[in-house]
Amino acid sequence: MAATHQLSKSDWVAPARAKPGLARLGLLALGFLALAMAAGMAAFALFSAARAERLDRELADAVRQVQAATVVLHWGFEGSWSEWIGKELWRQGSHLDLLRSHGASLRLLRFPLLSLGIWLLDALVLALLSAGHAGPALILLALGALPALVLSLRQSLKHRAPVFVLQLWGLHWIRLHLAGAAFVLSLFNRTARRPARG
Repeated sequence: MAATHQLSKSDWVAPARAKPGLARLGLLALGFLALAMAAGMAAFALFSAARAERLDRELADAVRQVQAATVVLHWGFEGSWSEWIGKELWRQGSHLDLLRSHGASLRLLRFPLLSLGIWLLDALVLALLSAGHAGPALILLALGALPALVLSLRQSLKHRAPVFVLQLWGLHWIRLHLAGAAFVLSLFNRTARRPARG
């Protein structure tokens, strides 16, 4: 026959009270775990902040190195492209005045004639492109870019920097086109006004 055992409330509550050190140990373990997690998150935040600060310093150093290595091409005291274009139109527009005052000379005519030849090549390129002849147009476009390349190579021989040659090539190409426009304008007595700055 099975024995029945009746439990009173004190029988089943007492064992929980019998081991108060185990509950305290559990709470201490949870507190330690929370403290360890907080310390880990703080360490991660400090590590991330230190890493971000180090990356910021490295980026700033890289920017300074690029700025120090960059050669800045400056042909005057112009503050903007529009000011440079205005001054270049004014400079190149004086060729016809010099020819009138000093007489015709090949030395004074060579740059305006070169720039007018480039304008003529550009007109031919546009005509060929509109007619659908891309091959000959590209050949004439390359031929028109050669004088600017020769001028940039002549000016940048001592630097031996390919990027500098490309920058000069672009500037000389723009300058040759401005010289042609200024010469045509001066033929019609429409000279550019001297810019206020520089």
